[in-house]
Amino acid sequence: MKKLFILVGALLLVAGGTLSIMIWMNIGPFQGNTAQQEEAPPDPTLFVDMEPLLIPVFKGDKVAATLKFQVKLETIGLENVAKIQHLMPKINDLFMRELYGFMPRLLKVLKEEQKIDFLGLLNQEQQKEEQQKEGPQFHVLVINQRLKLISDKFIGPDLVTKVLVQSVINAPAG
Repeated sequence: MKKLFILVGALLLVAGGTLSIMIWMNIGPFQGNTAQQEEAPPDPTLFVDMEPLLIPVFKGDKVAATLKFQVKLETIGLENVAKIQHLMPKINDLFMRELYGFMPRLLKVLKEEQKIDFLGLLNQEQQKEEQQKEGPQFHVLVINQRLKLISDKFIGPDLVTKVLVQSVINAPAG
């Protein structure tokens, strides 16, 4: 009886080892169907251009400057491109409203904390000192994240994968 248990145990060990090797090497009945393993190629990443966003920035009662943003929306698949193009007036309005309220606050914080003046509102001496230190660097990453947050909140998180601000142009008023 003891020999029978040893024989059955050894047989189970050999069968388990053989089975695990066959699974690991994908041979025998565990060989996957190659047609099933090949997945359809992923949808291509596409970019949707937006019209330029013109944001006026006020100083007192007058327009101090107009910031022009060139924005692209990154998405996956042609279906999403069609949906974005259908929602483009709403997206444009959402981004305009957000930038109109957000840009003055961002510029104020940058001016106070980092002594950067994007609008040329500092006096001439301060501007020369700033240009000698470093050229002004616009924090586009903050704006990208903010616009992505707005697009996720109002049009859905799966439609737009990234918001890319390609350029920001400062057009002084006057």
